[in-house]
Amino acid sequence: WIDDLSRSDTLFHLPFSLPFYGNEFNVLPILMMVTMIFQSKMTMQDPKQKLMVYIMPVFMLLIFNRFPAGLNLYYTMFNLLTIIQQKFVHVEEIKPASKSKAKKKKR
Repeated sequence: WIDDLSRSDTLFHLPFSLPFYGNEFNVLPILMMVTMIFQSKMTMQDPKQKLMVYIMPVFMLLIFNRFPAGLNLYYTMFNLLTIIQQKFVHVEEIKPASKSKAKKKKR
């Protein structure tokens, strides 16, 4: 499938050309886009940035479509490792007890 990491990982050529995308169907940029969406959803803090969760991965897909497969593979693996790290290592914040509960415990 990927013969040379210094070239794009073209799976097949489309019979037509899409604007900003080209006529090559590359798998790694699409996988990178999907992993970026999952990673962004897991690490999103501000709900106002919800639109960026979808815009940035699509933008990166358009940019990385013709980049070398090695770079796409690097970003995809980095995203996967970050997802795994967030899933298994991330610790939930401990919320402090309210003052009324603390007073009841002292009695």
